[in-house]
Amino acid sequence: MRYNFLHILIILIANNAFAQFVDSAKARQMFATSVSDSTTLISHLYLSKIFIDINNDSSISHARQAYQLALKLKSKSYQAQSLDLMGAVLLRRGNLDQSLDYLLQSNSILSSLNDIHFLKINNRNIAGVYKSLNDYDRARGYYLSGLNIPLSGDSTARSWLLMDIGDLYLQMGKLDSALYYTKKSIDIISLLSDRVGNKYLPVALLTLGKILEKKGNVYEAQQKYRQAVEVGLKFHNLQAAAENYIAIAHLFKKSGKTDSSFIYAKKAFDIAIKVNNPKSIAVASSFLKDYYRSKNNFDSAFLYQEIGSAAKDSLLSLEKIRQIQNLSFKERLQQQAIQDAKNELRNRVKVYSLVAGLVILIGAALFLYRNNRQKQKANALLKFQKERTERAYEQLKATQVQLIQSEKMASLGELTAGIAHEIQNPLNFINNFSDFNTELIEELEQEADKGNLVELKSIANDIKENERKINHHGKRADAIVKGMLQHSRANTGKKEPTDINALADEYLRLSYHGLRAKDRDFNADFTTNFDAQVGKIDVVPQDIGRVLLNVYNNAFFAVFEKMKRSDKTFKPLVSVTTKRVADKVEITIKDNGIGIPQKVVDKIFQPFFTTKPTGQGTGLGLSLSYDIVKTHSGEITVESTEGDGTTFIITIPTT
Repeated sequence: MRYNFLHILIILIANNAFAQFVDSAKARQMFATSVSDSTTLISHLYLSKIFIDINNDSSISHARQAYQLALKLKSKSYQAQSLDLMGAVLLRRGNLDQSLDYLLQSNSILSSLNDIHFLKINNRNIAGVYKSLNDYDRARGYYLSGLNIPLSGDSTARSWLLMDIGDLYLQMGKLDSALYYTKKSIDIISLLSDRVGNKYLPVALLTLGKILEKKGNVYEAQQKYRQAVEVGLKFHNLQAAAENYIAIAHLFKKSGKTDSSFIYAKKAFDIAIKVNNPKSIAVASSFLKDYYRSKNNFDSAFLYQEIGSAAKDSLLSLEKIRQIQNLSFKERLQQQAIQDAKNELRNRVKVYSLVAGLVILIGAALFLYRNNRQKQKANALLKFQKERTERAYEQLKATQVQLIQSEKMASLGELTAGIAHEIQNPLNFINNFSDFNTELIEELEQEADKGNLVELKSIANDIKENERKINHHGKRADAIVKGMLQHSRANTGKKEPTDINALADEYLRLSYHGLRAKDRDFNADFTTNFDAQVGKIDVVPQDIGRVLLNVYNNAFFAVFEKMKRSDKTFKPLVSVTTKRVADKVEITIKDNGIGIPQKVVDKIFQPFFTTKPTGQGTGLGLSLSYDIVKTHSGEITVESTEGDGTTFIITIPTT
């Protein structure tokens, strides 16, 4: 739990770090929550990466502390990562000798571990050192080596390398190659997440702007610099923002707009001071010195000349490197002292915890002994209550089964009239075609006596066609009877391939005719729109039929009620639509009836809840329908507005 809390805290602090730096008190409080050296090590690495483009001092401090812990834990992988981070920070500060030393140490460890992910990053940083030394051949070799390391899905590292290769070719004066690699880098960055992509986009845009500037596209270059500044400030890549400000200042200075050049140089100087980057400080100071000198403000010119000289000295001074090494050693000793204090405190806590645990254990034993007899009585009472609850539960289950069966029989009763009407139609056809065949047989005998073979064959064909129709309508009646039996018999729970369109159409007609038989005044229109792609899916047909019947009955009841309350212009309508959506089938039943008040929509699937008048509904129909659809891994939803009708959507998986 505390491990997760630490990482959440780091992320929260990291998000605020771009608005204001983490002070030492907050950092100490954060690391006090860690429960292990490995957790603290990861935290230092994380913060070092966060601060690398915000505050060089903070970044290298965290990287050094991570390295000391990695040595203590004997973790080669974390040693390599820490060394790489220290080298990257020193590269940004211009301490190239020490930077290359750290980076090569990291490279040696990563190669022995075959850590191809961090080798990509490390090769990029080493190439950056050689690029700063104008050793372009070695720089290009390391860049291409990193680019050729096979690592699927590592778009971030690939975008870095392409971006740096573009910058390398820019320094070499090969503008077409520089433009090609820079644009490829921007294309990949645009596909990364906002957090990652927008951090490196300003750097790539800076290179692209410089290329366009050298090609003579000054206006377009300035637009790229401005875009880079906007993204850099928004996503806290302050170093990139400072460099782009310097590029804009350079453009204005070339065009003779010294005041504008001064404004952007000053912005770059302020950011460079904030992130403590000597290189940007030196360049920005040079702009400001020249501006004040042109205005005859020699005091300010001298001030910025001194600042620029100091920044340049820090870039090349070996003394600065020794100071950093001494600082690292002092920090190592301080970290060791802090760790010793932590170990001593941890040992004390262990002793105190052991004593406290023994006291608690003794107290608990006394408490358990004192209350043992009372617990025995309580257990006996609980056993009695459990048995009584189980008996009540069994009775409740039996009652529920009876209620379900009653609801099932009620729906069967509603079906009876509709089934009778549906059976009557095919029986009428059978009787009519049978009578017609009797007449045709008499004609057949007459033509046979005449010896008219042509007419004889014609009449025989008519008889044959009528027999086919009799057979068809007989099967139709048989299917209706089977459907009734299937609805009434006990549910086996066995799924079988079922034509959903046919099932929906059959139960729609049965519901309509059943209601017509119960109330001769009942009348309503219904329409169907069945998707031929639905086909057959595995369901328990009598279950889904019962669901459809319940929803149809509710829909017809709603439109009939509205018709009774409205004038003669109202036309009651129930529409049924089926549709296949991916691996599901949707059955949508919509009516233009009285609707359901919004405040009770969420209650209609509760057992015994009904909006029908007393005596006209138990409230079990929709509840059972909801349970049935759930057993088929489906969903049943309702959308309704009082007075504007209701839409039921039944969703059933096809697999």
